[in-house]
Amino acid sequence: FKKAEHKYKLSPIAAAKDAGSLVGKLIGVEVEYYPQSIAKALAADKGLTSVVADGSIGSNGREVRRVTWVSKNNRLQGLLNIAPVFEGGTVDRRCGLHVHIDARHLPKIGEGTSLVCDAAETYDRIVLFSKYLKKVIPRSRWNNRYCRFVSNRPGSVGFRESTGRYAAINWESYSEHGSIEFRCGSASTNILKIESWALLCRFILNYCA
Repeated sequence: FKKAEHKYKLSPIAAAKDAGSLVGKLIGVEVEYYPQSIAKALAADKGLTSVVADGSIGSNGREVRRVTWVSKNNRLQGLLNIAPVFEGGTVDRRCGLHVHIDARHLPKIGEGTSLVCDAAETYDRIVLFSKYLKKVIPRSRWNNRYCRFVSNRPGSVGFRESTGRYAAINWESYSEHGSIEFRCGSASTNILKIESWALLCRFILNYCA
């Protein structure tokens, strides 16, 4: 009963993270864009969706954050359901698309096996793989100060402490959210492009693990 009561008090997003059946399956998508109507964008701020201001894209911009997971039809149905919020919106080169891939199912650091890498080694492999990601994103994302193509995992090869969380593949989100964040995506208001990128990021993490 106490466990059920605890979950009842959680926010929808926190409850999703707390659900044991969703460990290793959650995907967090953050889309920066300029909504046609800020009021319309804010109307989507409920449940597993939150809408916040983002200083990197100015007062007219908003960041829509959605927590979802792969449905039985292998689609991100929760993401597809919020397509209307992006209608009439626009993006420019300042806007980014950040995707958090749940990594809580991976072995803890130092506990990897011959079949599955631990979270740290998986991260390092993704960083090596990121040179291929560059081939499918605009050049404007290659040198963006909010998604630098270096490692921000302490102790890893090529670690850059000054980068902070602004790495193209962000390790800092692992200790905070249990996810590995892909910050290098190019923003779009096309929901199918957003979904495709999120699914690609999920595939890459699982492949590298």
